[in-house]
Amino acid sequence: MLYEYIKANYAPNEPILSNELQKYPYKSTSLRQELKSLTDKGLLRRYDRGIYYLPKMTIFNIEAVPSRNSIIEKKYLKQDNENIGYVSGLGLANQLGLTSQVASVVEIVTNKATKEYKELSIGNVTVIMRKPKITIDSTNYQVLQFLDLIKDINAFLEISKKEAKEKMLLYIQKTGLLFSTIEKYLKYYPPIVYKNLYEMGFFINAYS
Repeated sequence: MLYEYIKANYAPNEPILSNELQKYPYKSTSLRQELKSLTDKGLLRRYDRGIYYLPKMTIFNIEAVPSRNSIIEKKYLKQDNENIGYVSGLGLANQLGLTSQVASVVEIVTNKATKEYKELSIGNVTVIMRKPKITIDSTNYQVLQFLDLIKDINAFLEISKKEAKEKMLLYIQKTGLLFSTIEKYLKYYPPIVYKNLYEMGFFINAYS
């Protein structure tokens, strides 16, 4: 049965995408009916269209809900343990301490995007989805994320470029990026990226 399959393959509160369940030997119409039946019985919860999860109680006896980040990651950033996307924009700048502004939307770049720009909703969260400059995979997603940030750095900065460089160096060290690797991808970006790298003091071989 579908419920046994889900329990065996998913942890409580883990996002379950209905299109993942196409592997289960059901026709799509039967799968939708079965998911609705399990939801009506309270064995599954529906987060949003095509997104479900097994219910889980917290230590405070309150039912947990999957985080928006876990859903976005499952839906747009990873596939079969391969990176296919990354978070970008103001949310990433805030995460790295370059700005105190809190993003009202989540910006992502993903292989699943078919347009240069698209807005969609996941639950009550607005997501801006963009096409990557080249196909994203586990070997390049961090360097593309870094270059996207550098491209728009002046729109986010609330600190000095010296402070920003220190924070970016920590990011570089954490991710293990090398300038020799970054340099290979500069051709996919406009000249402003090289200009911003130079102005922030990221010279060739500065951290290779």
